Amino acid sequence: MNTDVEITDRNVDGCVVLDIKAENFTYPQTVVLKSHVSRLIDVGNHYFVLNATAIKLIDSYGLATIISVFKMIKEAEGALALYGLNEMFTHLVKVTHLNNVLEIWSSEAQATYYLSTIAKTTPRA
Repeated sequence: MNTDVEITDRNVDGCVVLDIKAENFTYPQTVVLKSHVSRLIDVGNHYFVLNATAIKLIDSYGLATIISVFKMIKEAEGALALYGLNEMFTHLVKVTHLNNVLEIWSSEAQATYYLSTIAKTTPRA
């Protein structure tokens, strides 16, 4: 199984920015994302920004994994935002009407501002 993907995470304004470094976001790479996010949720993170600027190709499994990650984060009472989608990725999101569910932004600054605003207004136990 080819899992040529690197996912780094960094904290920006209380949000975890996930930098995905993989040209193809298909089955092998998606497994890495799910386990990475799961570990970050387990240690108390709630707000995630997915940086998709390096993704050139995403298939239906990749899209389904993003929805699965979105659900994991929602169940943990968090939120997910995406930015850096290329034309094909944006088209897939629109055709599947996921733009009505996912928060998609043009830049990291917009995405982190959106989530940090939510984080500041959401009480944590």
